[in-house]
Order: sequence, then C-alpha cells, then structure tokens
Amino acid sequence: MVIALLGFLGSRLGGGIAAAIVAALTVGVGVQTVRLSGAHRDVAKLAAEIDRPVTGYKAQLATCKTNREELEAKIAVQNAAVAGLKAEAAKRTADAEKAVTEALKGRESAEARAAKLLRNPPAGIDTCARAMSAFEAVKESAR
Repeated sequence: MVIALLGFLGSRLGGGIAAAIVAALTVGVGVQTVRLSGAHRDVAKLAAEIDRPVTGYKAQLATCKTNREELEAKIAVQNAAVAGLKAEAAKRTADAEKAVTEALKGRESAEARAAKLLRNPPAGIDTCARAMSAFEAVKESAR
C-alpha cells in the first residue's frame, strides 16, 4: 500500500495533488502564524495596560483597596461617634424625664399645700393678725 501511494505521488496527477495539499497546508500555517502573532501582540498590549505604573489596572486596584480601607476606618470612627451621641442623648433624656418627674411631684405637693391653705383661711381680727396667721400656716405647710 505504501508503495502504491509512493507510486501515485510520483505521477503527474499525484504530484499535482500533493503540491496542492502542501500549498493549502502552507497557507493554513501562514494564516495561523499571523493570527498567533496578533494574539501575542494583544497579550503584550493587555499586559502593559495591566502593569502600567499609575493608570494600569493593578495600580487602580491598589488605589481602590487603599481607599476602601480608609473609608471603612472613617466609617468605624463615625459609627463610634454616633453611638456616643446616642448614649449621651439617652442619658440626657433619662435625666430630663427624672427632672420632669421630680418637678411633677413638687407641683403636686405645692398644689396640696396651696389647697390646704385655701381651705383654712387666716384667722384674726385685723389685717396684721390675719397676715401673721397666714405666715404661720405657710411656714407649717413647708415643713
């Protein structure tokens, strides 16, 4: 079979076919070589874009990571400040509520004393005696 194939390739028809096949393969290899060369150029160009010192993708990524870390630190400080303000506001609110409660208790006590004084008018014949009686009543209710 090999001998027959060699004989065929040695003939005019076989030689022409073999030459056509070799030419087609040569063109195919040439086209692939051009494509491969272009791909190598593209890889080199993209690698240069990735590794460019200031504007390359690696530099941009490093900048983004640094910015993110700085922002996260600033947010942590801000969150701590907000938590502090919330705690301070809660304390002030509690203090104000306590003061209001104490003021209301004082008001109730003062109203009760005033009502008692109004129920028991000052006694006495003249204005001076009534004033002294009222003064004594007020002094007694304050105790």
